[in-house]
Amino acid sequence: MNDISEANNSAIQHQHVDLPEAKTAQILGVVSIVLVFCTCCYGGFIAAILGFFAMSKANKAIAEYNDAPEEYTAKSFNQAKSAKTLGLIGGILGVLALLYIVFALIFGFANAIADMPNM
Repeated sequence: MNDISEANNSAIQHQHVDLPEAKTAQILGVVSIVLVFCTCCYGGFIAAILGFFAMSKANKAIAEYNDAPEEYTAKSFNQAKSAKTLGLIGGILGVLALLYIVFALIFGFANAIADMPNM
C-alpha cells in the first residue's frame, strides 16, 4: 500500500506543465496582427506594441523551457515559438502601418501646400 502511494507521488511530481507565458504571448501575437487590418490610424501603433510585447513574453517562455525542458510540455514550447513568430509579424506590420500613415501625412500636407494659390 505504501509503495503505491509513493509511486503515485513520484508520478505527480514528474507531470509536465504548460509554460506560463506561452498562451498569453500567442494571444498577443494574434491580436497584434488582427489590429493592423481591423483598425484605422491608431491600429499600427497598438499592433507594434503588442507584437513586440508578445515577442518578449515568448522569449521568456522559450528561455524558461530551455532551462528545464523536462518540466514543461512540448505543446507549450511550440506555442511559445509560434508566438514569437506571430509577434514578429505583428510588430513589423504595425511599424509598416505607422510608416504608411506618417508618409501619407507628410506627402498629403506637401501636396496641399503645393496646391495652395500664391499670394
